[in-house]
Amino acid sequence: MIVQYFRGAKGRRPGAAARSGGRCGRGFATVLLTMNGATVQSARVVMGAVAPIPWRSPAAEQALAGKPVNDETAAAAADAALKDARPLSQNAYKVDVAKVAVKRAILRAGGIKVA
Repeated sequence: MIVQYFRGAKGRRPGAAARSGGRCGRGFATVLLTMNGATVQSARVVMGAVAPIPWRSPAAEQALAGKPVNDETAAAAADAALKDARPLSQNAYKVDVAKVAVKRAILRAGGIKVA
């Protein structure tokens, strides 16, 4: 599993980004959060290995905006990200894998440690 994480430097726009997932083609997510105190001001959520190109999720981004980063918010955003997923007959499991990757990336970007 590859995990990359950084927090914005002091004096710059507060934000954080994280990536969660592996390289084996099962799915990964990259999340960038711009915070206003403990609340998400804006978010960018991008999933990989779920489409031929990286797939941005405006629904997940909207689910995060104006809310604190916690387990419930991350789970709701992950559900929103995959709500309209249409898996092929042999890869329906990727929906659950992608939900976990999105949720973990959101929590990591919010500074919450996850397994």
